[in-house]
Amino acid sequence: MTEFLYQTLAKIGYTHPLHPVLTHVVMGMVIGGFVFGLVAWLFRRPNLAQTGRHCMGLALIALFPTALVGYMDWQHRFSGAWLFPIKIKIILAAVLLVLLVAAVVLGSRARKSSKNLLIGYLLCLATVIGIRRDSRNVLLLLWVACLACASIFSFGAPNMLRTLGMVPAVVLILLNGYLLVDVIRGG
Repeated sequence: MTEFLYQTLAKIGYTHPLHPVLTHVVMGMVIGGFVFGLVAWLFRRPNLAQTGRHCMGLALIALFPTALVGYMDWQHRFSGAWLFPIKIKIILAAVLLVLLVAAVVLGSRARKSSKNLLIGYLLCLATVIGIRRDSRNVLLLLWVACLACASIFSFGAPNMLRTLGMVPAVVLILLNGYLLVDVIRGG
């Protein structure tokens, strides 16, 4: 079935992987959700907070076909080989799934953008940046993770958010190890 799809697309001239096309939907929605949430929180605009929640919901919906097509590309192009980058992307995609579900659930309970909701969006953003695997994003990821951790470990944060505060640290460790191995291998 998968080979039939790729052969059919090749006959009409499309030989590129399918996964990158869909990853931009998830990444764009997470970035948009964070930006709308931030602007809504800063300027107290509930309509923009609702737009941010919609963006996160769309990112969650788009994550499933993106993962499916990623699996298909992995089978087609790498024959299912468990390469280190694939392992990291699978782990970070699972982390993103949990964070997006948490963001959507927290967002559905909130009438307006709150600090805790914005922190959830920030964690989603940090994970998306980690999945991207672009070494130029490491500094941005470090900044986002430090900001999220500093915000979460402040007084008054619920226990669930304190626990989620560990996620950026884990993402940072995985990403830095991933980039270090990539540099050592000459990638």
